[in-house]
Amino acid sequence: MALLEVLIAAASIALFMSGLFAMNSFSLKTVRAGKETVAASLILQERLDQLRRGSWVNVTDPAYVQAVMGTAAGAAAPLSGLVERITINTYPTPAPTPIHVTRWASGIASVDSTNPALRQESMVRADITATWVASRNGETRTRTISTVIAQGGIVK
Repeated sequence: MALLEVLIAAASIALFMSGLFAMNSFSLKTVRAGKETVAASLILQERLDQLRRGSWVNVTDPAYVQAVMGTAAGAAAPLSGLVERITINTYPTPAPTPIHVTRWASGIASVDSTNPALRQESMVRADITATWVASRNGETRTRTISTVIAQGGIVK
């Protein structure tokens, strides 16, 4: 009878410990996903700050936007397969052809489309997107930030 009680106790402890290890594994994956999301947010903010530092002529120039994307963002390390994209388009009504610049996971920044007429507009909308492969489940994740930039900046 004592042997049966010891076996039941051992099975109960084993079941409890396996549940504890599974919960710990899930928690670590959740923390890692949180770190990836924070890293993506930092990348987006860094790119947005780089755009804001430019003049109107710079922001509406595909070569300048490509140069901004030419260097790796500081927080890019934890993101696998990171692809960044900046889209500059007229605001409030989008033009049929915006400026699209993509920085691929290989580090190459390419101009996908241009629109020289954007320089004549009074406002543009900048959309910055980061896409990566999540370490938690291998799915593609995306974060986007947008801002409106006016020619002449903020005036009184």
